Amino acid sequence: MTSISDIELDEFNDRLKGKVVVLTGAAHGIGKVTALKLGLMGARLVLSDKNAEGMKHTAEEVVKAGGEAISTSCDVTVWEEQLAMFELAMAKFGSVDVVVANAGVGEIGKFQQPRYNEAHQPQKPNLGTVDINLVGTLYSIHLGLHYMKKDQTPESLKAIVLVGSIASWMGIPRGPLYSASKHGILGVMRSLHTILHAQNIRVGIVCPWFAETGIINPEVRVLIAGLPRASVPRIADAIVYCATNPDPKTDGCAWLLLNDGPVVRVDRDMLKTGVYEVLDDRVNTQSRNLSGPIFWARFALDIGIVLKKPLAFLGVVIAISMAWRRVPKLF
Repeated sequence: MTSISDIELDEFNDRLKGKVVVLTGAAHGIGKVTALKLGLMGARLVLSDKNAEGMKHTAEEVVKAGGEAISTSCDVTVWEEQLAMFELAMAKFGSVDVVVANAGVGEIGKFQQPRYNEAHQPQKPNLGTVDINLVGTLYSIHLGLHYMKKDQTPESLKAIVLVGSIASWMGIPRGPLYSASKHGILGVMRSLHTILHAQNIRVGIVCPWFAETGIINPEVRVLIAGLPRASVPRIADAIVYCATNPDPKTDGCAWLLLNDGPVVRVDRDMLKTGVYEVLDDRVNTQSRNLSGPIFWARFALDIGIVLKKPLAFLGVVIAISMAWRRVPKLF
């Protein structure tokens, strides 16, 4: 792991001048501070949040500070609203260069405590945390990739920054849905990296320890009482650095803020230690052994299962064709 100083975090800020950034969850906390920072760099911002009033105030502060920003109300769990957000970016600025999927919430409800109806049957749990944190992020990525490619050139800065959490790496007590959603975001980043890297689109995830934002509910606050908080401005710096660093080696990495100290970069190879390393070795061992009679027997079996129905259909067609040829011509 590599520590990144605060000075280094500002090293590539100039790359954002004139770039169009779509940022969700911009009404407060990390999103608001990130928006203000991006505005000072000369980025053109499309800000969204379900909290329309707070988002409007953020956009006004950006403009007041000399930046350029428009805003739109958006529930990230609603596909049509995210689509409208990206269409707004294209209509106003003509491109999308960077997507920061920041919108997120803490644990909603108590998943581990079932609720019951009058017949004492368990009721459907509230999965809003997963819908917002994970499904909403997937929508942002999917749409972002579509619009980014409209004007992409080899020299373009195109990047997707996902906002994870320490919960991307560890289970948070009393936060199973939050932990699931943030683990999921890390998995999405790791899965996308290889494909997007070949397309010259950066992707990364910023994973802060608990920060002083509205996402900390009373239960969590008791749990982490006395512990240091990650700096919100430093989290914003990490988001910008994740998007702008031109070094290919820093693509597909995780950027951690484990306390109130510096940002730490976790390189891709570091994601293959411990249990990850055992799994990786097993996969690679299987890949290296793609030879021999056992492999080819399994290969034939698997392909046979896949082609069973098409081959059966083809056999029927051939049989009918041959039979038809034997039928006496009546006309």
